[in-house]
Amino acid sequence: METDDRIVISGIAGRLPESSNVEEFSEQLFSGVDLVTEDGRRWTPGLYGVTSRTGKLKTVSQFDASFFGVHSKQVDVMDPQTRMVVETSYESIVDAGKINMNQPQSIRGSRTGVFVGVSETESIDYWCSTQERVNGYGLVGCCRAMVANRVSYSLDLRGPSYSVSCACSSGIIALQQAFYAIQTDECDAAIVAGVNVCLNPVRSLEYQKVNKLSPSGFCKVFDESCFDPQLGPNPSKPLKLGRASQLYMPTSLGVVGWCAADLGCGRLRVGIPVSEEIWAALNIEVFRVFHITESPLHGGGGGGGSVAERLDCSPVTKANRVRSPAGPIPAFRKWEWCPAMPLVGDGYVQSEAIVTIFIQRSFNAKRSYATILSARTNADGYKIEGIISPSVEMQKKLIREVYSEAGIKPAEVSYVEANGTGVKKDDREEANAIAEIFCANRSSPLLVGSVKSNVGHTESASGLTALLKVLLSMEKETLPPNLHFHKPISGVPAFVDGRLKVVDKLTSWNGGLAAINSFGFGGSNVHVLLERNSKSKNTKSVENVMRIVTFSGRTEQGVCRSLEKIEKMPVNDEFINLLHSVHRTNIPGHNYRGFALLGAAAATKEVSSVLGHRCQVPAPTTTILDYLISGRDIASQHDDSHISHTAPLLDSGVHDAESTVGRSSSVCSRSEGNGSNDEGDVIGDSAANHLD
Repeated sequence: METDDRIVISGIAGRLPESSNVEEFSEQLFSGVDLVTEDGRRWTPGLYGVTSRTGKLKTVSQFDASFFGVHSKQVDVMDPQTRMVVETSYESIVDAGKINMNQPQSIRGSRTGVFVGVSETESIDYWCSTQERVNGYGLVGCCRAMVANRVSYSLDLRGPSYSVSCACSSGIIALQQAFYAIQTDECDAAIVAGVNVCLNPVRSLEYQKVNKLSPSGFCKVFDESCFDPQLGPNPSKPLKLGRASQLYMPTSLGVVGWCAADLGCGRLRVGIPVSEEIWAALNIEVFRVFHITESPLHGGGGGGGSVAERLDCSPVTKANRVRSPAGPIPAFRKWEWCPAMPLVGDGYVQSEAIVTIFIQRSFNAKRSYATILSARTNADGYKIEGIISPSVEMQKKLIREVYSEAGIKPAEVSYVEANGTGVKKDDREEANAIAEIFCANRSSPLLVGSVKSNVGHTESASGLTALLKVLLSMEKETLPPNLHFHKPISGVPAFVDGRLKVVDKLTSWNGGLAAINSFGFGGSNVHVLLERNSKSKNTKSVENVMRIVTFSGRTEQGVCRSLEKIEKMPVNDEFINLLHSVHRTNIPGHNYRGFALLGAAAATKEVSSVLGHRCQVPAPTTTILDYLISGRDIASQHDDSHISHTAPLLDSGVHDAESTVGRSSSVCSRSEGNGSNDEGDVIGDSAANHLD
């Protein structure tokens, strides 16, 4: 593929746990903030025994319905995931320097596809649960297909449009589908989104029943420890048993013993079946003794209130273990031998996110975060371990195909963003697979990490959340730390000999090639290879020359905040051109417009309403023309080439400012303001692309 034909990521947007936008998320991610919280914003803590420690969006209730033309009756029953995907899709277009209007340079009416990864739309359970709530709008508002179709409808995009449901790999497979669609000329560009919102605790209970969720409430990816080092286990305190239903297991499992797993933090799980194969694999010779004070099946109201006390912790041999009959246990003996299971990564924590990106061919892009070199997917097929167990062999097969297609050696990759969830078996097998393929003939350790340690498992959005972390790391040339990591997981030789290294602190990184590995719990695997935009930015700016910046928005406050943020940034001509390319013409619904003069002795900006009401912040003491003449006077004190270099920008600013304050509706034809530098270089800097 020719360089100009490569497919690049040119726009990003999102909502993430405790983060209203990508910029806020970036600040917290690189500051090592744990974005998983425990509170009652989604459900009452303790409900159904489900943990309330999850990653949560700040709000799921807001939406600018009039801007996107959605009727109030429809928006009232529209799934919040759909609302936020529509919003972030628009934001990703703007971030790419595109405008969505009836203009020649707009993408409205274009062959732009929409590909959305979404597994659940939980709100349909509410709106369709009783006859009284059904009003005909719920089907359109909550259908999964509509998450993608609503974006295409609202923005008038005419490429392929569909939602992808592949469990945890949904979002990143949506990217693979979009990548393939552009390669095969099904569309010219694509919006790709992954979304996950946790509203229903019963769904979380389902994951808890299959032992996927972390009882401790932490995603301890690739970590040997499983208890909170701040809290620690409390051996003297009575511990709650698991629910009685966990004790019913098929007799075909060949159960030879039942174990209770000490989860730390005052928790105990009872009812894990242990077969001969598991005993042989664990090779455990240290057991913990618990005193069962009530029968888990008959006492304590069905087992939920039964307690156990730790009596001692003495070494015994496997021959001493108590054998229990296969199948349900009618009642526990007074003494029960329970192995102290090594709970490496005891599960994951559910989390919410919406991540949206805009991809297109590089010759059409005004900015480039990274190039997608290859993206492929496959499925595990039948596995004797069961459908929710990952296949390490199929993962390795897929990864080899990706690098064969790209013509790149795996050893050239400097960082792998792993699927890593905190589930012991899955993490160990993935780490060994990565080591086998990427660590052959390496001269330095391969850096690995997983954003799930920072934000939790965003499930259908997890692949794109991982991709977002990689893009931000490329921009900052720094990798953020994995949280809750203390000691590498056992059973992975590459961690011991240093071929693999978990990034557990802020680490300088030159970008280069990075890989994203993801798989869904139903067996859908995907692997994406990215190359950082290595083109040098044109940071040279003419000093002592004032620049005018124009901006429009939905509210006066939003325009003011954006202009204030721009004023605080280092002067960047490419960024100013990108802003002008978006805001130089009328955007329907943007009723407030303003300008700021950068480089002036005193902060000067003005915001006005196109409806006729002008508000000044503060009122300028002279006319706009006076400031522009002053800027040219300063420029004239230097070489004349400075004037010719900045004149198009200033002239563009004159016309934009005139339009802003209602003096003229004309658009300058002298400078297209296309966001590129004089040589046509693609912008590769996201220093302040996420404004209100």
